[in-house]
Order: sequence, then structure tokens, then C-alpha cells
Amino acid sequence: MEVPINPIQLPVLTAQLGYTNALYCYTCEWEQSNWSCLKAKKCSDKDEYCVTNVASVGIGMCNGCVITKKCSETCPHHNFSLGLASYTSYCCQTFLCNLSAYGRESHASVLLHLCGLFFSLFLPLLPILLGRGVSEWL
Repeated sequence: MEVPINPIQLPVLTAQLGYTNALYCYTCEWEQSNWSCLKAKKCSDKDEYCVTNVASVGIGMCNGCVITKKCSETCPHHNFSLGLASYTSYCCQTFLCNLSAYGRESHASVLLHLCGLFFSLFLPLLPILLGRGVSEWL
């Protein structure tokens, strides 16, 4: 079934379709809190991604972190982790999709950091713990 379109309505319809295809992202530069990264910006026509870069030191969600959010033509694939320090990039392609400072992998990343911390503290104590009998612990 065809729907007739009035020629007068065509520019309005075209403008509306163009508006819905525009990418909007949250933007900020080197902020220490995600609350400071809630400024929405219309991206350029070349931009296809909303990118969130998070540099952090320590354990936990955004403990000692710096956040940058922006529009981008490309999706950087940064995921560096060196002990408790990390630098990660998250990309998405929908309207204001970069609200969170962490992507889907954030819980796994925190768990990995906690496991590393646990083993770095536990392994030096292992010979001491194995040298004692179970009865000494009870």
C-alpha cells in the first residue's frame, strides 16, 4: 500500500529523517568522575562511534581514574592492563550510548584485578601456610 506524500511535507520529512540518523555522544576530557561527563554533543557526519577512554589505577569502579568521552570516526581498540593500572577504550554506535564509564567488560576487568591482588598477597604466604598443619589453624 502506497502512502501519498505531499510535496510540501517532503522537506520536513527529509529533515526529520536526517535528524534521527545523527549520532549524539556524551563528551568530556580528562574528568575524574563520570558525573562530569554528561554533556551531550551532536557528532559530525564523519563520526560513526561514541568512544569512552578510561585510564585507572587501583581497584574498583573508577578508583583513581580519568575519563575521556568523544565522537570518533574510528573505534580504537585499546585495552592495556599492567597490574593495577589499566587503559581501556569502549565504543558504541547508538544515540547517547556512552553514558557509562565502563563497557560490558567492566565487571570481568574488576574481577581480574581482584584475583591478581589476591594471588599477589596470597602466594608469598603459601610456604608459611603449607608448613603448618591443619590442626594449628583450628
